[in-house]
Amino acid sequence: MEDLYSVLGVTEKASSEEIKKAYRTLAFKYHPDRNAGNAQAEEMFKKVNEAYSVLSDDQKRREYDLSRSNPFAGYQNASGWQQQANTQYTDPFDAFFNFGRQTGNSNYRNYYNYDNYEEPRRRPRYSRKMVKRLLKNSIFQTLASAAVFFFIGRYIFFLSLICLFTFIKGLTDSVSYIGYLLKNDE
Repeated sequence: MEDLYSVLGVTEKASSEEIKKAYRTLAFKYHPDRNAGNAQAEEMFKKVNEAYSVLSDDQKRREYDLSRSNPFAGYQNASGWQQQANTQYTDPFDAFFNFGRQTGNSNYRNYYNYDNYEEPRRRPRYSRKMVKRLLKNSIFQTLASAAVFFFIGRYIFFLSLICLFTFIKGLTDSVSYIGYLLKNDE
């Protein structure tokens, strides 16, 4: 199987505009109307069209990139058939340790099944202003829970538990926000 990026003459990190520009240049160069009777030009025109149909669509491009990194995965090309069709590969350790156990619809179970692959969730990157506001709120939460515990919570058991958990949560959030501010100096 030929590399689709090399067919279009672009790098793997090429933007969609660069891919589109390379496709238009090559499609114009190898178009059958310009190369009447040239079988090589017609074959190259088909390859360029197939490469562009995969690389121009974000979902197909991600599947293709995954199939390049994992030889057991496949991707659907323009005509709809799957290349490198061995997608039934499973991890032997997963099969051994989860034998007879129903794992449900987890991402771990579908780790090697790229048909159901989902991008991992990424933590949002907060602005410094937002982190400072969250830090202020968590410090207030910590101080308020300590005050409620000191004045009322000592006498009511369940309220003291709630104050304790709120105090711990506010304290850990404050520490994490301070760490975020120190780590991301911009």
